Amino acid sequence: MINTAAAVQTLVVPSAEGTTKEKVFVPLSKTKLEIFRQQLLKISEDKIEVAIHLKETLKESNNHVFGNHQEWGTDTQSTSVIAIQQDLCDKDSKEIETALIRIQSGVYGKCKTCKGNIEEGRLEALPTTEICGDCSGAKRRV
Repeated sequence: MINTAAAVQTLVVPSAEGTTKEKVFVPLSKTKLEIFRQQLLKISEDKIEVAIHLKETLKESNNHVFGNHQEWGTDTQSTSVIAIQQDLCDKDSKEIETALIRIQSGVYGKCKTCKGNIEEGRLEALPTTEICGDCSGAKRRV
């Protein structure tokens, strides 16, 4: 028996010890998947623009001639910050690519931990997430 009233659908399974509840993955509609796909593509485009800007900024920084040691120190610090931002852009791009692959393969919105559904509100806020709110909370408590 499937309980459709809950945000995450559950399957009640009879067992020798009584009944247990197991989460059941119900794929998102094609319309919702397309909305998430478009959102992910837009985020990806934005990340590409940021990455291009960071590369240009880093290139300008590398071409700078220093008048004194303070300028060199400030520029070195700026270069380190830019490198960190580039790494974050790369990480975000990989997460977006993974989410797009999950949409294509039909498992977008399926929690990797419990195999149930990731809440739609969570996907709207964190479109690259691979775990549901319950599992995320449990992970933080450990």
